This record gives sequence, C-alpha cells and structure tokens, in this order.
Amino acid sequence: MRLAPIAHDGGALRGKRAIGGGRRLLRYVLFQAALVAAHHNSVLKAFADHQRAAGKS
Repeated sequence: MRLAPIAHDGGALRGKRAIGGGRRLLRYVLFQAALVAAHHNSVLKAFADHQRAAGKS
C-alpha cells in the first residue's frame, strides 16, 4: 500500500510532471486541504502568492 504519490520522471521527459501511484482519493483530499489552507492561513497564503509570482502553477 502506497500513500505517497510517485513522480513519473525520466531522462527524456521534459515539461510538467505527472503524478501517479498512491491513493487517488487521498491525493485529492490533501490537495483540497492545501488549497483551503493557502486561502485562509496567512503564512501559507504568503508562500502561495510568492510561488505564483515566481511563475509556479
């Protein structure tokens, strides 16, 4: 049983990463929790804004 997502990387792969493995529902719940935290927690909001300003998605 895997909880952590696994990045599908390779030497020839370039661009956006695709995440696979782990539990889909768990990944979804953690992502939603991170979005809510980035919206309501001032420290995480500042970090998210800094990442977006640097061009991160």
